[in-house]
Amino acid sequence: MKQLYTNVLLWSVILLMFVAFYQFFNSNHGPTPSLCYSDLVASAQAGTVRAITFEGARYQGVLKTGAAFHGVGPRNPPADLLQQLTQHGARVEFQPSLLGWDRVWVVALLVAILLAAHLVRGWRRRRDDDAGDA
Repeated sequence: MKQLYTNVLLWSVILLMFVAFYQFFNSNHGPTPSLCYSDLVASAQAGTVRAITFEGARYQGVLKTGAAFHGVGPRNPPADLLQQLTQHGARVEFQPSLLGWDRVWVVALLVAILLAAHLVRGWRRRRDDDAGDA
């Protein structure tokens, strides 16, 4: 019965690793271009920003041309930047800064590697114990 649990756990780890690698290597869309903070301020002054979401120090948005962008700026955007964005009709959102799903695969992969190492260590210990009994 112990071997059944070990096999199920091992195959679960293998499946989790395949899912993590698939998520990492198979992105359906290309990376969005980075827009530095000074260019964001200039775009806000020109009124070319359609929507923007601030998540801590990170931001991402869409220009009125339809092009997506992302970047990093101050954790609390200045009030004049927010005023310029809203004056030109940009939709401004704020999101809490949480661990993003694009980084979860790293944690899952580390857990899978540690679990696999623990299983291999247990198998070796059991094999050594069985060899000592014979």
